[in-house]
Amino acid sequence: VADLRATMARIRALAAAKLDAATAHFVQHHDRNTNRKDNTCQLTVALPGVQLGVWVNVAKNLRLKLIEHPAMGVATDVPRPIILQLVGLRCLHLRHDPLSPADPAD
Repeated sequence: VADLRATMARIRALAAAKLDAATAHFVQHHDRNTNRKDNTCQLTVALPGVQLGVWVNVAKNLRLKLIEHPAMGVATDVPRPIILQLVGLRCLHLRHDPLSPADPAD
């Protein structure tokens, strides 16, 4: 049982590292992913067990108040100090809780 828990922890750590790397790549190369029509850079991926939404502020538009990822059912307000910065925002929903210690009853 201890080996199984250790293996699951390693798998979850690898998955988290891959999500971090994919998000970093998307943000670093936002120019390749920007919609030139409305000057937005946003990606939403909704799969069983993981939902990922990434938004990059490329327009620095003061009128922008809300970021939405409809496939995830998520919306968030953008604080005014952030709207003038080149920033990325990641929304992540996982089926499991990666932060809490493993339940010994699992």
